[in-house]
Amino acid sequence: PESAWKSIIYTITWTWAMYLCIFDEDKSFFYLFTTWQKFVTGAPVPSELYWLYMLQMGFYVHCVYASTFLETIRRDYALLMLHHFLTLGLLSYSFAVRYHYIGVFLLFILDIGDLMLEVSKSIIYFKTRNGKDHKGPEILANIGFAIFTLQWIVFRLYWYITKVVYSTSYVSVWVYPNGPFYLSFNIMLLALYAMQVYWFISIVKLLVKVLSGEEIKDNRETEEEESARQLAVEKERVAKGVKTE
Repeated sequence: PESAWKSIIYTITWTWAMYLCIFDEDKSFFYLFTTWQKFVTGAPVPSELYWLYMLQMGFYVHCVYASTFLETIRRDYALLMLHHFLTLGLLSYSFAVRYHYIGVFLLFILDIGDLMLEVSKSIIYFKTRNGKDHKGPEILANIGFAIFTLQWIVFRLYWYITKVVYSTSYVSVWVYPNGPFYLSFNIMLLALYAMQVYWFISIVKLLVKVLSGEEIKDNRETEEEESARQLAVEKERVAKGVKTE
């Protein structure tokens, strides 16, 4: 349920952000200078951006609460919390100083990865049904993971630098040289980028396991959670008369 719920949210927010970045009249994702030509300190935020911001910031607040009080504390809890607070900080910061078009760039670049991850995880949970392993979900999950890896390279490693950081560190100074808080905003962006590089290393390690034929699973599970899941499968197999090794 957790992954299915997040898949729905990320589908909505990423599609929304994609429309604002690519299909708006300025096509600001392709013409970065238009973002800064429209910049005015204290200007009202367009309603279509305002409500996207409210939805995303509310969702990240929910994620912080749910990860802390509702869900099992997983191995990557500390890093996940750092990511949530840093993203919330960037969204709040960009909204306050009217860098909201950069915030939409961020959502477009980051949400597609989260969407692919949650969809792939949802598929994995269908692998074992009625005490039997099924190949179909595993194949679909492997395909999804391959797409997830490719989009991470394009969106989070390449476009993050060439669209977001380049826009805030070079285009912004060229078009609007006296803009506020350039340095602090870019430091936050680079900190978030460092996390993307760190996670990509983990993705590459997982990709090596997939190519070697090992099973994909949610490696954030605690040892107790993993043992309980395996024990439940074995009990179900025994109950149905399935021979165990």
